[in-house]
Amino acid sequence: MPQEPDYRAAYEILDEALREADRILRQARLRVALRMEQADSGRTPEDAPPPDAL
Repeated sequence: MPQEPDYRAAYEILDEALREADRILRQARLRVALRMEQADSGRTPEDAPPPDAL
């Protein structure tokens, strides 16, 4: 007898993956904005605080 798919577990995995992807994209956008701001002000990425400090 075939086993029924666990749709709830699949949904929870998908939901978690989407949340993680959203977090990664937000962090990337912040880093790009910071780099653009630094480029406009003449600072280099080495002058910036570490990413954990943001």
